[in-house]
Amino acid sequence: MALEFYKRRFRKPSKRMQYILAFTALLLAMAMAFSWMMIRHRLEQAREETSSNDSSAVSAVTYTAEDTADLLVIVSDDETARFILVHADPANKAIRVINLPEDAITTDDLTLTTLYQKRGSAYVVSQLAANTGRPLRHYLTISRANTEKWFARLGSDLTVTLKEDIVILDDSSTQNSLTAGEHTLNAIQATALILQNKGDEIIAAMLRQYLQNKRNLHGDFSYLANLSHTSIRIGDFNSYRDKLEYLAEQNSEQTCSITTQTYDDIIDN
Repeated sequence: MALEFYKRRFRKPSKRMQYILAFTALLLAMAMAFSWMMIRHRLEQAREETSSNDSSAVSAVTYTAEDTADLLVIVSDDETARFILVHADPANKAIRVINLPEDAITTDDLTLTTLYQKRGSAYVVSQLAANTGRPLRHYLTISRANTEKWFARLGSDLTVTLKEDIVILDDSSTQNSLTAGEHTLNAIQATALILQNKGDEIIAAMLRQYLQNKRNLHGDFSYLANLSHTSIRIGDFNSYRDKLEYLAEQNSEQTCSITTQTYDDIIDN
């Protein structure tokens, strides 16, 4: 007997069934939306708890005299290099910023800038560590153009009190006169002043900005790392960031000090 195949006719669901199906689909959509909202809420709670734990961890840290850190910052263009030493002392809630003169170290009658140009940043760091007896291991070198990008990221609100009248030469050799007193500098002016041997005042003003304003230190440090050539590794960057976060927290009552010193001061100490 031959097999017979029957084609089943599709029957359109009744209106009642259509309502039931639509209602079921709506309930499923609502359930999925509610589940997603709950997942997002828990993720946000987890982020807040992590942030709170990180903040508590920073607050709970106890620093000692052994936790001091020294960083050599080198800002350079085609002809000029400036050397600024930043000394952080979280145990005493203090940061010291020092302009290094050209004769800070001399080898084979070469000045600091010439040594840097001929032998590089690491050599300069090793010589300074030997001459000063300080635990100096790290350098951060940054070009004039990238220094301007860095200050532009911070915002054109760097307030500096100049001790004397000064003529700024920007990167196009245009002259701008600034009288003694308080000034709010833009990125080009701040960079020009560093290259005109006012680096200690500019870096100190930048650090004061960090202690007074809550900034995204992780984002800022990552940005700075991409702009510069440095011996600092990720763990060291995190250590510097933690020290700065700690000082910012301790500065709620303006108890932290950021001052400038001369090279002779650190040699005597």
